[in-house]
Amino acid sequence: MLIGMMKGGRGGDGATGARGRDATQTSSGTNGSRGGDGGRGGDGGDGGDGGNGAISTVHVNQEDMDLVMLLRQIVPPTSGGKGGSAGVGGDGGRGGMGGSGGSSYSWTTQTSQTDNNGATRYTTHHHSNPGGFSGTSGINGASGHNGRCGRHALDGTFNLNVRRPTGEEVVYKGPYDLQLFFEHLVDTVGYNVVEPGSDIKVTVSHQNVGSMPTPSHQLIHSFVANNDWVKCPEENRVPMQQWIEPGIRLRIDKPIMCQISDVTQPSYGDPFLVVGQLQHVALVDRVNQDFGRVRKEHTPFNIEFPVQASTIKGAQSIMAGEEAPIVFSIKNKSTLSIGAGADQVPRVLATTLHILPSTSGGKNAETEQLSLGDIRLRTADGNIIDNIIPGLQSQISALPPSDSQYFACTLEFTNPEIKPYTRVRMEACLHLGHVKDMSKARNIQVRPFEVQKAEGYTKDEYADTLLIVNNKTEYDEVVAWRKQLGKIGSRFAVWNLHLYGDLALDHIRADGHSLLKDFQGGTIIFLNNLCLRDEKLDQSAIEFARGRELFLAARDHGIHTLIFGSQRGFDFTREILPAINSACSTVASGENVKIVYFKSSRKLLTGLRKRILPGQNSAAPHPAVIDTDLCGPLKINKKKYWCTLSVSTRTLCYFKSGNQQYPEGSIYLGNFSLLASPDLPGFKISTPQKTYHLVDVSTKQAKTKLLRYSMRRNFAKDGARQWFEKLSRLRSNTRQVPISFSPILAPPSDENSPTNTN
Repeated sequence: MLIGMMKGGRGGDGATGARGRDATQTSSGTNGSRGGDGGRGGDGGDGGDGGNGAISTVHVNQEDMDLVMLLRQIVPPTSGGKGGSAGVGGDGGRGGMGGSGGSSYSWTTQTSQTDNNGATRYTTHHHSNPGGFSGTSGINGASGHNGRCGRHALDGTFNLNVRRPTGEEVVYKGPYDLQLFFEHLVDTVGYNVVEPGSDIKVTVSHQNVGSMPTPSHQLIHSFVANNDWVKCPEENRVPMQQWIEPGIRLRIDKPIMCQISDVTQPSYGDPFLVVGQLQHVALVDRVNQDFGRVRKEHTPFNIEFPVQASTIKGAQSIMAGEEAPIVFSIKNKSTLSIGAGADQVPRVLATTLHILPSTSGGKNAETEQLSLGDIRLRTADGNIIDNIIPGLQSQISALPPSDSQYFACTLEFTNPEIKPYTRVRMEACLHLGHVKDMSKARNIQVRPFEVQKAEGYTKDEYADTLLIVNNKTEYDEVVAWRKQLGKIGSRFAVWNLHLYGDLALDHIRADGHSLLKDFQGGTIIFLNNLCLRDEKLDQSAIEFARGRELFLAARDHGIHTLIFGSQRGFDFTREILPAINSACSTVASGENVKIVYFKSSRKLLTGLRKRILPGQNSAAPHPAVIDTDLCGPLKINKKKYWCTLSVSTRTLCYFKSGNQQYPEGSIYLGNFSLLASPDLPGFKISTPQKTYHLVDVSTKQAKTKLLRYSMRRNFAKDGARQWFEKLSRLRSNTRQVPISFSPILAPPSDENSPTNTN
């Protein structure tokens, strides 16, 4: 206990001195008397002495050592108290103020004098006596003395006296305590995978981190507490060795047997996986008390099946006459072979592929049922299955550890009466023998998949609208669009994102045309709903559009776009504005080029007007200071500029300075021609938007730039001639898009697809 720190009282203030006597006509004023001295401060109090620590002794018989658990592994505090701090002496009182001096006294007298003429003149005389001075102040009182610090007390002691059966007493300084060390967990089969419904063996060790041995007569049981996923019956609790000396670490004599909760339903989609917890307990008999250190130890582990089915991969949309490939695999995650023919542990393993009888997406989708002859399956070895009602199955004899086995087939729509956008649904099921009855198979996982009958793209010279559909578009939806557009005299063609696996409006098809050319001046209607991607309905259809693709279609080809449905996945601001930061933009060639900087909003608007826009089918500018394929000073349309050429982005930028971060303008060299003649200084670049005349510069300023920047990489030392040669080579590699169009007589094929995924 801390007692003390009592500060002494403050001394009294000195009295004020007496006031002096005022002056009179006959005497001067007297001085005030001296003020009284301040009183001395009181002495600080002495700190109290600390209390001595308790001397505690617990006596226990050896056969009752379990009672020590009532201390909960805590040694009671026995430290002596600290002495109290000394009190500080009180402050002395202030000295009294000196008395005020007596006041001065003033008066007047008057005298008269008569001159020779009898006139009387009066004279006034002023008189005064001084007052007294104020008295001196008294002296401040002295501070009191500090008190004495209290004495620290003596520490007490705590002893645990254990009386042996012989009568001898052994003294210990504290109770016993256990620390758990997790060693390993294994399943009883040997798969090295903990699956639902299985039994596991848990091995742990304990160390006595206390000050005395554990009980010699009572048992300490090691086990795992029951929770949602782990059950440990009372009979499976494992007794530990008795009388474990302090510092000794011992492993339990046998593993703790636990049961993992079972599941009754298969997982839909991803493989079954949960995280279980081993909550460890060490419990002392009779007193029924456990160790806090052990209770805090939790061991997480995965609960999953030893085999898993992969996501089904294949064509999600096909046209009539095509076959959709369907592929998935079964993987063995365990360390043993699994299958009815496995050598060590035979266990049933099989997979089935079921075609669901009801369809979706087509006409009367809610009531449409599949019939014989509507579709057919072809197995990997070429066998055709017309009766799809039972589905397909495969028994796996033995799947080696850490190995996978693949299963494949194809699906084809054979009934021409099935409407487009009809989706056939199927499920691949994984069957595995129960871990407690391995000949009895149960369904542990279901993988869903859908195949849509799609409309292919056919170029229609009279179609002015492109309807972009996907694997979740429905027949009635397309019919409704056709009806509404027909009312305004519009016709449309269809592009299915999942049939062709891409959009790429500028892709040149085998017939020499692109969607940009087919619908120049027309309209694109983008059905932006959620699509299926790897079993999950989480992809917006608009995600198939490349960055700024729709904006450039409007800017360069006059194509209007209606995004119908959700706004998810579409950022209007990002679509129409270039990035204004220092990030890197990846161009089609895979090369990274720095995005152009804009110094101000005015420069941004100027850039928009001059088409300084990074993106597909437009110039992709870059700062003047980065490495390019050619650089140097040139005159462009009679103005001097620093110029750079990037072959990969087909962009020629011109700057006012060789250190400028943003160009004054840029020329996109996607479609251009060159003109040079003996009568023409320099040469001309002609693009669909403008013609540029490029010549050498020969002024003194230009020569200075030649010297300043001539060490830059790919500097054009030969001037305009070197620029013309470089651009001529670039011109020879420019793909020319045919201007004239001809009707497609052949039926549509998968050559329309940019990626040709089918």
